[in-house]
Amino acid sequence: MPARTPAGKLWLYADNEAGGFAPRVRIATGRQTYAALVGVCDLNGDTFGDVLARDTAGALSRYYGTDEGTLGARVKPVRGGGSTPR
Repeated sequence: MPARTPAGKLWLYADNEAGGFAPRVRIATGRQTYAALVGVCDLNGDTFGDVLARDTAGALSRYYGTDEGTLGARVKPVRGGGSTPR
């Protein structure tokens, strides 16, 4: 589960397989511009958890988790805050 501080640091709280959380790990910084962040499981099938983020303008971004416990580069899969193109 990701958590963000007001300063924009993004922390991962992983499952410790005993009903609790392992020690937190910082996985990103500079995320204070996002209005919402959510861990969404594994979107690309690589076994690492991924994150979706929505900025204050409504743009959606995707970050794939990496095998190093960090996040990959930002990808904007949907333009215009999620509106469906016609």
